[in-house]
Amino acid sequence: MGGDDPNHTDWWLFTRLNIGDAHNTDNSEVKFFFDMRHKYTKLLTGADLALLTNQKGHKGFESAFVRHVNTSSEINLINNNDVVIIPQASPEFEAVAHRCAQKNCILITQTGGKLCHLATIGREFGLALYLLPNAASKYPMGSNVCIDLVKGTMKTLDLPIKDLMQLKLTGLFYK
Repeated sequence: MGGDDPNHTDWWLFTRLNIGDAHNTDNSEVKFFFDMRHKYTKLLTGADLALLTNQKGHKGFESAFVRHVNTSSEINLINNNDVVIIPQASPEFEAVAHRCAQKNCILITQTGGKLCHLATIGREFGLALYLLPNAASKYPMGSNVCIDLVKGTMKTLDLPIKDLMQLKLTGLFYK
């Protein structure tokens, strides 16, 4: 709502915390509520993936293989219906972008914007291109993911055994 409090302190009322303490993130309870607010804002707005171009309206995949392509010489690694992660959206990756469009792949760049080279030329041939910082570390090569481009979300369906065991050992897998 226009003119509303940008911090939307009305959400704070249910916490029963002192409103004067609302910006004290040294307070663990305050930090917890801000972290949860951020988490759900991100979840509800679909802010995981930022759209750069998707002229053909690709909807995503219920299950897809994650493939990291770090140089254009790795273009032959790309298969049909992959989720391809590249480090940047520079002209170096133009051939990769063309291949992704031909193979019905979703291309994710870790850097770039709506006016980056691949977004500009990708509009011409119907490339589904999205931005996700640190995507390669979040989604390791060989991961199986569900990617919903309508909501802008991507989640891992399975993890490499090393990562899965680490999550189980720390107890984070069960949270």
